[in-house]
Amino acid sequence: MLKRLSSSTGLLLKDIEFKPGLNLIVGQYSDKKEAVESQSHGTNGIGKSSIVRLVDYLLLSEKASTIFNHKKYNFLRDQEHEICLSLEHRGKTLNIRRRFCESKKVYIRENEQPEYGYDIEEAKKVLAAIFFPKTAERCYPDGSYRNLMNFYIKDDLTNGKRDNPIAYLQHRGATKKLLVLLNLYLFGLPSCHLSELLNIWDKEEKLKNEKNVLTDFLHKITGKPIPQLRSELAVKEKELTAIRHSLDEFKLNESFKKISETIAEIDKQLAGFRRQEHQISNQLEKLRQFTHAAPNEINIEDTRKQYEAVALDLGRIIGKSLEDVLFFRASITQERLNFYGDRIGELSTEHNKLLVEIQSRDTQRAALLKTVDADTDMSLTEAWGRYASEKAQIADIRNRLDSIEKNNNELTAVQFEATTCQMEAQSALQNYSEAIENIRTLFNEIVAAAFDGIRYEADGAYLDIHTIGKQRNNSMPVEIEIDFPHLEALGQTKLATAIYDLTLFFNSIHEDIPLPDFLIHDGVFHGVEIRKKINLLNYIQEQSKQDHFQYIVTFNNDEIQLNDNDRAQGIACQFEMSEHTIISLKDRPEEMLFQFRFK
Repeated sequence: MLKRLSSSTGLLLKDIEFKPGLNLIVGQYSDKKEAVESQSHGTNGIGKSSIVRLVDYLLLSEKASTIFNHKKYNFLRDQEHEICLSLEHRGKTLNIRRRFCESKKVYIRENEQPEYGYDIEEAKKVLAAIFFPKTAERCYPDGSYRNLMNFYIKDDLTNGKRDNPIAYLQHRGATKKLLVLLNLYLFGLPSCHLSELLNIWDKEEKLKNEKNVLTDFLHKITGKPIPQLRSELAVKEKELTAIRHSLDEFKLNESFKKISETIAEIDKQLAGFRRQEHQISNQLEKLRQFTHAAPNEINIEDTRKQYEAVALDLGRIIGKSLEDVLFFRASITQERLNFYGDRIGELSTEHNKLLVEIQSRDTQRAALLKTVDADTDMSLTEAWGRYASEKAQIADIRNRLDSIEKNNNELTAVQFEATTCQMEAQSALQNYSEAIENIRTLFNEIVAAAFDGIRYEADGAYLDIHTIGKQRNNSMPVEIEIDFPHLEALGQTKLATAIYDLTLFFNSIHEDIPLPDFLIHDGVFHGVEIRKKINLLNYIQEQSKQDHFQYIVTFNNDEIQLNDNDRAQGIACQFEMSEHTIISLKDRPEEMLFQFRFK
């Protein structure tokens, strides 16, 4: 549970004391339009979201760090502000402190031990062990601390993009597979087989990429498919053996063989260098033609006619003279010339290096040829060189084909491993049928609470976690499904998101799963009908009488204010909101969180 958010440097309007149960962070605006804008912008209000981001920043959120690194928040660094969060978790007291001018450092004190400074990655490991312990059945990929903590702290900027309750992460790495795994872990369901499955699929992906690289290379140099290459290679190897036997009859000495092989290798290098030199020569020629023509590409007479025609139609509206237009076009041309001039310089340097390499290899080849006995037939030298070159090429192809074969065997083993792991994941989940039934019941209970008085509107809502019978390749063997009536409507999407989060959160509280006992919602209820909001707050408040947890939520005052019409419809708040409001911020600078208005 969070205890206190404080600043020894006077950053905050006041220290924020969190309570068990329901905690309201309320914003009061004198102008309703400004209140609406604060909901949509997220970073221009009076500080409600900033409280959430400060907590998130202290719990090592990259997103919060990015926001506070914006130049708008330079005052945090210029004035050397720091922020501290005190919290308790399963009998352990933690104090987490960060200084905005030390973005890569965090200071943590556990219980009565001395405070210790960590870099961010070290601190993530420390906090992961505290908040998200692994067990034999429940685990997750290493480095997932923030992916898990993101569930418990919902910033309105990121939460606003959430159109699927299960997809509580928005970054690129948050695949559907990873989200299923993390949600299962947070539900207290077995996830280790799925974590292992993701590792296996990563291994499979790497093997497939390696195979594609090898296959593409062989196709590029031979133009032939792998089965054809395998067949032809056997014939080639037999021919080479016959050629070797023929050459052996000439009783060539080892020195001759070595020189012939070296000449063959130099010929191969020369062919490559000359091919590159030819390509670069063509590029240089095209660029030189372009840059030669570019200064003359502006047809002054044609431009003058176009300018006069436009000037005749639009008269004084035109603010540029003909000279301005010509100068502008000339400046664009000059910029292009500068760019291509630099490229010509780079290519010329590369071209000259290739010419030097070609000359060097030609000289080396000529010198080697002189060392060959004058009595030795030149065709014999070439024959041995070709033999040695072909032998090396075939050996290279053979090695690559063998690598592909080895890769295929490894892929088969990995795919079998994945299939086994999928079956084990399904079997493990089936052992938790009672826990899953409890989750379904809890979801239905929260839906019923939200739709109290209008239960018919929730017909068709369900949450289900089940195994998948027939699976496609590399598909998860487990699925989490949620459906809600009129889910396409913004208010219903937000409501479904809130209900899903509360289901997962209260499940961990009821089952005493060692996870965070706080949940922070910022902007989750924007667009949700007042009855459903109040109903859910009543439900949460009622739960706090029997369970130990903390629910922190932000609202603008007008979002939860009941009018006479609401009361006439039977909407009633069953607790005193002021008693649960931990801070009320207003749109006067002296009553804003940072005590000034951003420009």
